[in-house]
Amino acid sequence: MGRPAKTKAQKAETRKAWLIRNKADQYAKAKARAYKISPEQVVEMIKRGVCDLCSAPCKVNIDHCHSTGQVRGGICTGCNTFLGLYEKRRHLFDKVEAYLSR
Repeated sequence: MGRPAKTKAQKAETRKAWLIRNKADQYAKAKARAYKISPEQVVEMIKRGVCDLCSAPCKVNIDHCHSTGQVRGGICTGCNTFLGLYEKRRHLFDKVEAYLSR
C-alpha cells in the first residue's frame, strides 16, 4: 500500500511549503520567460544588488525597452520610475532644467 491520501488542506500546505522553498528559482524562471533571457542572467542581476544607472545598492528591477523588449539592465525603483517618466515626457526635461535654475 502507498501513503494515505492527503486532504485538500494538506495538499495546499505542501504546495505552500514548496513555493516558499523554491520562490527565488520560480521568480528567476518567470522573469527569464518574460524578458527572453536566461534564469542565470536574472539571478546575476538580482545578486549584484546595485543599480546600473545610479550605482546605489538596491533591490534590482529588471529594466527593459517597452518597444523592443530588450533588457537594458538592473535598476533601482527610483531610477525605474524616473526612466518611465523620462520616456513619456522627454520633451519637458529642458523646461524642468530651466524651472529648477530659477
